[in-house]
Amino acid sequence: MAVIINSPNLTYIGYQNLNSGLPSATFLTNFTGGIIYFSWYGTSGITLSNNSVLMELKFTGQPGTGSLAWDVQTPGNCEYTDINGNTISSSWVNGTITMNQPPVKTSDPVNKTIYAGGSTTFTVTATGAGLTYLWQVSQNNGTTWSGLTNGSPYTGTTTATLTINPATVTMNGNLYRCYISGTCLPPVYSASASLTVTQAAITTTIPNVSNSCTGNLVIPVNVASCLNVGSISLALIFDPAKMTYDGYQAVNSQLSSGILSINQSSNKIYMSWASTTAANIVSGALFNLRFKTSAGISTALTWDTLTPGNCEYSNINGTIITSFYNNVLSR
Repeated sequence: MAVIINSPNLTYIGYQNLNSGLPSATFLTNFTGGIIYFSWYGTSGITLSNNSVLMELKFTGQPGTGSLAWDVQTPGNCEYTDINGNTISSSWVNGTITMNQPPVKTSDPVNKTIYAGGSTTFTVTATGAGLTYLWQVSQNNGTTWSGLTNGSPYTGTTTATLTINPATVTMNGNLYRCYISGTCLPPVYSASASLTVTQAAITTTIPNVSNSCTGNLVIPVNVASCLNVGSISLALIFDPAKMTYDGYQAVNSQLSSGILSINQSSNKIYMSWASTTAANIVSGALFNLRFKTSAGISTALTWDTLTPGNCEYSNINGTIITSFYNNVLSR
């Protein structure tokens, strides 16, 4: 018999488990030119049961696919004969070989910084057969690790991308890594990545105003999660042809220790405050802005978020705090 190796990723290294019905004394084998040759002869016939294994061929291999094919084209290379030398009719079925690749990590998750209440993701990439993923968390700088399951704030715990939504300040300093297994051993771990959770984003809002009959408007500048704030810079755009700025009132007591400045320049109201003592306003108004306008006027009030520094909160160390700004239509 002769088997042709049609696979550059396979290297023949021998055979094992020769069927006991084939005495090894008359079994011959060699390998040359990419073909495995083996033969056996006996002075008395043998009968093997269906699906018997003649022998097992041994190979070393690299990941990939190929085939092993019987050399039925070369006369005498694939045949059975009886003890009288008569050829026995036979059929030959070729086989395909697939060498699976064990997990190989190709990229690691990277460190993330997110504000409390926000969302973020960690992602790993890998190659290999039958890959499975399990994200793990360490809350003690990598000393111990625990597997994650889906449930707020985690989703995608058994996929290549872990999603955290919402992040909380208690998660600050957590490390995350992914355990990757596959059809073949060994499994691999990704490198760990850290999660930094800063304070919750500050939201600044002016409520819709639609209640002026006299033309006098008092508009509060409302904030939420305005915590550990050492400086404030705001700029509100309005239409001077429809509204006239008339000052401010009702300053929040949390701003009493610092320096507050509110002035108009052209079509903007600039508001700034700074202090060495942090302001903490969970929810409420910084102050009220006053305007005068004619009845029946409809106009927009817009935060100037496009000019760097015009709308910004910082803590007492000067670190900028993530913030969002809601515009308004005033009537």
